[in-house]
Amino acid sequence: MGRARRPLHVALAVAVLLVAVGAGTGCGSSVGSSIGTSAAGVWREVGTPESYLLKIADLGSNQYEVRYRRSFLVPFYAYVKGGKLLIWGENTTSIVWTVTYDRERDRLTATGNLGTFSFTRVRRQ
Repeated sequence: MGRARRPLHVALAVAVLLVAVGAGTGCGSSVGSSIGTSAAGVWREVGTPESYLLKIADLGSNQYEVRYRRSFLVPFYAYVKGGKLLIWGENTTSIVWTVTYDRERDRLTATGNLGTFSFTRVRRQ
């Protein structure tokens, strides 16, 4: 009887290990997943009277052009690092906005010195 249970215990242990490894690496997480391919396009602010548009263009090689009238009048540039889109300031030495992507809701969240704003997709690039 002990031998019959051993394969079941091994299978259960392997399953638990796979779930633990997946959770530790962010596998299955909806926040921050594939922001590089998903962020490009036009997004509208949610829950603000102004409803500014956020426009993100994929320039290739992990480079993005970002237009967001709430914060800047000229395009700023960004790159993806650690599952986040990081937007440089005018001097390109400081990050002024950090953008995360929620795949399940298809929403972006931008956090910067003006606060935190949520966006819904208007259209893809």
